[in-house]
Amino acid sequence: MTHRAERRSQLPLWLSQADWAGAIDLHQDKGLPVDLPGSLTDYKPPGVGVTLRISTPERAILEWIAITPNDLLFSSELVDTFTGLNTLCPRRLQALLAGCRSVKTKRAFLVLARHAGHAWYHRLETHSLDLGKGKRQLYKGGRLDKEYRVTVPEEFMDEH
Repeated sequence: MTHRAERRSQLPLWLSQADWAGAIDLHQDKGLPVDLPGSLTDYKPPGVGVTLRISTPERAILEWIAITPNDLLFSSELVDTFTGLNTLCPRRLQALLAGCRSVKTKRAFLVLARHAGHAWYHRLETHSLDLGKGKRQLYKGGRLDKEYRVTVPEEFMDEH
C-alpha cells in the first residue's frame, strides 16, 4: 500500500500498526496532486470497520511509475503488470495524465502503455498532453524513442 503525503506528514499510529494493512510506504505526491479527477475511490477492507480512500487503478500505475527509479522502469515486473491492465478507463487516464506534473512519469507511462498494446491506449489524446521539451534518458544505453523523446530498451523500438 502506498500513501502520498507532504514532506512532514506521518501515518497515523493505528494505520501503521494495523495487521490487515500490510507494509505501507509513505511518499510525496511526485507530481500527481491528490485532487486530480479520477484519483481516489472508497475501499472497505473485509472485516474492518473503516472505509479507506485509495488510488484508482489508473492513478496507482502512475504512482508506481513516479516512484520507480529509471533503471527499473522497463523491468519485467512493471512490463508484465502493464500487460494485465486491459480494463483501465481512458477518460480517467486522460484526466490524470493532463494533471500530472511529472514529464518522466507521463512519458514512461505512454511508452509502457503503447508497448502493452491495449485498446484504451489508442483512445488517449496524447497530442494534447504537456510532455515537456527535449529528450530524456529513461534507460541508460537505450535507443531514442522518437515519439516520446526518451531512451528505451531495444525491444521497445519495434512498436511503431
